[in-house]
Amino acid sequence: MNKIISIVVILSTLTLVVNAQSESDSLDSKNLSIMYFHAGFQMQEYNNLNTVLQNNGFTTLSDNSFLMGGGYQYLSKISIINVSDFSVFIQSTSKQNNTTKIKGFELSQNFGYMFINENKFQFISFGGLAYTWLSAKMFTEIPNNTTVSNFLSGTANQFEMSANYWLANVGGQFTFSPTMKKKQEKRLS
Repeated sequence: MNKIISIVVILSTLTLVVNAQSESDSLDSKNLSIMYFHAGFQMQEYNNLNTVLQNNGFTTLSDNSFLMGGGYQYLSKISIINVSDFSVFIQSTSKQNNTTKIKGFELSQNFGYMFINENKFQFISFGGLAYTWLSAKMFTEIPNNTTVSNFLSGTANQFEMSANYWLANVGGQFTFSPTMKKKQEKRLS
């Protein structure tokens, strides 16, 4: 059920689009460049990491992380699209005095096809490669009156792991352009 809700949230996340063309530009070639911002949720499975965290008394992570970022798209006149994207995702969970935080940064390059290109709505399906930097930090909160000397001479209370890896990236994007004017719609269709 959690994954179904995540998929619905991801698919329904609106992407705000800024048209990179001015009113006076000619769009006779029907090629279009846009820049965009996105926010939503990213789904990743942390099963192995969660098992290790749980076995060592730390809080576990959800499969969903908050995601935000942006990118650039180039749409050719034959509905082939080039999508360059960057994203930052974060998540934090706490239980009693243990906290686990995860953060990541992802760069991706995708190619796809625009299946729906109606006035103010577009749907794009794409695939490509993404490179991700991931960092997980686990720590136990210490009392406020702890001195630096006691902190340094005590047992470790903070651990950090990091990794970077390649991912196959497959997705879809629903775009809504609420500020599109009728004159622009006619020029783009």
